[in-house]
Amino acid sequence: MNKRAVWLGIGWFLGIQPFSWAEQAIEFGVELSADATVGLRGWAQTGESLHGLALIHGEWGNAPGDGGASSCRAHVSILGLAGRGPTGRFVGDLLTISNSEGHESLRLYASWWESNREAWNVRAGLLLADEEFGYSDAGGELINASFGWPIFISANTRNTGPAFFAAGLGVRIRWDLDDRRSFRIGFYDGDTLDSPEGDPAINRDGLRYRLNGEQGLFTMAEFNVRLAGRTRFKLGAWAHTGDFADLYRDPGGGSFVLNGTAPRVHPHNFGGYAVLEHAIVGTPGEQGGVDGYVRFGAAPPDRNAIHWAFDLGSAWHGPLPSRPEDVFTLGFSYARHSDSLRRASMEAEPSLAPPDYEHVIELAYRWTISEALSVQPDLQYIRHPGGSAMLRDALVLLVRVKAVF
Repeated sequence: MNKRAVWLGIGWFLGIQPFSWAEQAIEFGVELSADATVGLRGWAQTGESLHGLALIHGEWGNAPGDGGASSCRAHVSILGLAGRGPTGRFVGDLLTISNSEGHESLRLYASWWESNREAWNVRAGLLLADEEFGYSDAGGELINASFGWPIFISANTRNTGPAFFAAGLGVRIRWDLDDRRSFRIGFYDGDTLDSPEGDPAINRDGLRYRLNGEQGLFTMAEFNVRLAGRTRFKLGAWAHTGDFADLYRDPGGGSFVLNGTAPRVHPHNFGGYAVLEHAIVGTPGEQGGVDGYVRFGAAPPDRNAIHWAFDLGSAWHGPLPSRPEDVFTLGFSYARHSDSLRRASMEAEPSLAPPDYEHVIELAYRWTISEALSVQPDLQYIRHPGGSAMLRDALVLLVRVKAVF
C-alpha cells in the first residue's frame, strides 16, 4: 500500500488540511476564581474556608470554515487548585457546595486534539465528560457541583469519573444527524486518579496514565434533540466495566454484615439519565431571557450509593434593565441513597439513623462588573448533610470572585 496515501487518509480523518501551521493563530486564556465561604448554621457545619483555582489554556488550529468542510484544533490546559473548600473543611455534605473544590495540586488538565469532518466531530486526548454529557446551560450558572456533573454519576462510578478536577484519557465522537438531532459517545479511562482507594495524590500532576482491565472502561452515550425552537431534550446512559461491590448481599445472597463475609462483586456498573431544557421567557443568554431545566438519573441500588437523583434550576439573564450582563439563578438538587446501603447501615449500627437523602436549595446572583470580572454571592441550604438525619441542616454563604482574561 502507498504510504503517502495512508498518511493522507489519516490526515483526512483528523481534519488536517494542506495549510501552514505557522499561519494559524494561537489563542490563550486565563481564568482565576476564588471562593470565600462561611457556615451560618449547623453543628459541625459552621466554619470558614477560602479556596480558589487558576486555569490556563491555549488553542491552536483552524475553525470550521477556515479550511473548507473540515477543520482541526489542539487544546492544552493547566489547572492549579489551592485551599480547602467548605465541603471538605467543615460541612461534609454529599452534594459538594462549590464546583471548584478539589485536591490542592498543579496538573495537566483537559488537553486534546479535535477534528471536524462535515457532520462528524472527533476529540481525543485528556478529556472531561462533564463538559459534554448531561449538562445544562442554566445548571452551569449555579455553584453547587451537583448542578454540573450529576451526583447520580459522580457518586456511583470510580473516583467521580472523567470530570473536574481530573481529566481522563479517552476519545469522544459526535455525529450531527441534522440541525436538530445529534448523537455522541465517549470512551474514557476507568480511573482518572489511578487509585482504587480514591487517593488524589497518586495522580497529583495529571501525568500518570494507567489503562488496564482492573481499572475498567468508562463509557457515556447521549442522544440530543431540539423538540422545538425553545426546548431541548437529552437522553443518556453510562457504563463502567470494572468491579463494583454489592452494598448489602454476599455471594450467597445473604447479608455480608450479619454473616461476616465479603460482599458480592458485580463485574460492571451502569445508569441512565434524561435532561429537559426550556426557554421559559425570551431568548436564553440575552437580557430578559429566563431558561430552565430539569434532570433525572438513576442506577441499580444494589451496587450504587445513590439510587436516584434529580435537580432543576433556572437562570434569569439581565434581571435589571441597568444590569444586562447579570444573572439571577435558583436551583434545587435531591439525591436518594439506595435501600441496600440503608439496610447494611442499619445492621452495622442499629442505634444510628441510616443515610436517607440529601437536598440543597441554592440562590445566587452574578454581578458582572466588566467583561473580565464578576462577583457572585451565593446562598445554599443543605438538608441532611452527607445523607444523615442526625446532623443539623446547614446554611452556607459563599462569595465567588472570578476574573477571565
